[in-house]
Amino acid sequence: MLKILFHPDSLKVLGVHAIGESATEIIHIGQTVLALEGTIEFFRDSVFNYPTFAEAYKVAALNGLNKVREKVSTMKRCPTCKRVYDDVDLKFCRTDGAALFRLTSAPRDLQDTVVLSDSRQ
Repeated sequence: MLKILFHPDSLKVLGVHAIGESATEIIHIGQTVLALEGTIEFFRDSVFNYPTFAEAYKVAALNGLNKVREKVSTMKRCPTCKRVYDDVDLKFCRTDGAALFRLTSAPRDLQDTVVLSDSRQ
């Protein structure tokens, strides 16, 4: 079993867990990416031999990125003020009234700009 821990906004790899009989054969790949302060995108973009245990890195990376994409799919951004909203039903920006559009990837400034759903309206 292989698990990659990464930050959902920056995608930086924070740790790797490898458990099983052949863990020692693949753990060095994760250690290298950690040492180089790489992102999970390295595993997504790399080509691993098939069938090998190392291929588990690509499978784990794709699984993790799909989970982040599910989170992003409900978010929208205002094109003028760049504010990000997580309210699925909201159609216009609360600041300037501009029409919102859906995000296709996590913005780098996500933690500073997200406005949570507001039920006071």
